[in-house]
Amino acid sequence: MFLQVIARRLEQEAREKRIMVEAFVGFLATVAVFVSMEFVVFGIQDWMVLQGMTIHYPAIGLDSTLPLMPLLIWPYWAYYPFIGVAMWLPRDRRDIFRLLGGFLLMHLVGYVFFLSWPTAIVHPELLCQSVSCDMIGAIYLLDPGYGVFPSLHVADSIYLAMACFAFNFRWRW
Repeated sequence: MFLQVIARRLEQEAREKRIMVEAFVGFLATVAVFVSMEFVVFGIQDWMVLQGMTIHYPAIGLDSTLPLMPLLIWPYWAYYPFIGVAMWLPRDRRDIFRLLGGFLLMHLVGYVFFLSWPTAIVHPELLCQSVSCDMIGAIYLLDPGYGVFPSLHVADSIYLAMACFAFNFRWRW
């Protein structure tokens, strides 16, 4: 009896580790697909700009009244590890595909918006010298400012929060 309990526990732990590895590999593959798609979509938007096509700047009056606050770059960068939490959500293969498929579908819809109604933001000038400003400068280099509507940062964060509730998520460590 005692050995059967230990054997079942070891089998369960091995299954959980397999699921974690599968989730990690699926997450990395999904990230690779997203990065590739963003290069394609933003490359097309660069081409659209060069062709003289209209790019919309959906700023509101409030945007021009708010100053650039370099310290807020840190919560912005925290978004990326937050998305990495997705690796700990799935409990089986079906959940892995549901979670990553949802991310993929959401991003595809966003990319359709980005290409059918191209939007951009004008990056504020950096007039400071600090680590936070350097981090903003890195964003300026990596992100040309396209695809501001719909916000996939917001969509990803809301989707991940909903997934935490749907999967009855609890920290596994």
